Amino acid sequence: MEPAVGALIEDGLLLLLFVFVLTLVYIALGTLAALGYEPRRVETFETIHYWAYVVVLALFMLDLVFRVLLHTFRKR
Repeated sequence: MEPAVGALIEDGLLLLLFVFVLTLVYIALGTLAALGYEPRRVETFETIHYWAYVVVLALFMLDLVFRVLLHTFRKR
């Protein structure tokens, strides 16, 4: 298997792990709201959660592009 393919698979698995954890947090926030936790705090947590998703996606895309460029221009 090509090293570039291994790097892409590794990045894909990391993305799935991060999305899974963020999804668990989203479910926990929904549970807190359903149990009557203070709405203002749940809204604050949801804002933090949203930006966590944005950061994970941005870092994943940056890392993916960087790895592809490294493997493309690497000497063989």
